[in-house]
Amino acid sequence: MITNIQKLKKAREMRLSGSSLSEISKEIHISRSSLSIWLKDIVLTELQINEMKKRVSGRMSRGRLNASIKIRSKRVYQEKKIYDQAKREFVHLSEDPVFMSGLTMYQLNGTKQGTSFQFACSDQNIVNFMIFWVKRYLKIEEILIKKRNYGGYLRLDISRVEILRRVLSWQKLLVQYMMDKQV
Repeated sequence: MITNIQKLKKAREMRLSGSSLSEISKEIHISRSSLSIWLKDIVLTELQINEMKKRVSGRMSRGRLNASIKIRSKRVYQEKKIYDQAKREFVHLSEDPVFMSGLTMYQLNGTKQGTSFQFACSDQNIVNFMIFWVKRYLKIEEILIKKRNYGGYLRLDISRVEILRRVLSWQKLLVQYMMDKQV
């Protein structure tokens, strides 16, 4: 069993060699606040301080990289899940001319990037058709569809990235479907 005296001795050795309070805390399982009291009389050299800063900076960089990788892999997983669902739906929906018409209209007048589904057109009948299409095929309630007037154009906006990804997946499948039909 390690006593507090042995831990104190180990902490002082590590601090004298330039270890940070966090590094010492992890090694000997004593809180940083206790260590700061135990080691307050030890003054580090400029070289030790600079080396400690480099280690901390390296850990921070690795942490940012790991977080970035985790966020990206989560997004890729979500996109794959949405694409697979869209692919299953497309098999049945591709036989529906109303679905195919709405998807084609979105290809012409909809956004292809960003984080929301947007459709703009000057013809009120086409806008009304797209509202019908969105409600029917995307199962979106009309209250979630924002309508904005820009001069002669009316823009529909649904601020849901998963809806946009689903429609974009359907569009990829539509292109593939059309290419297969031509062969």
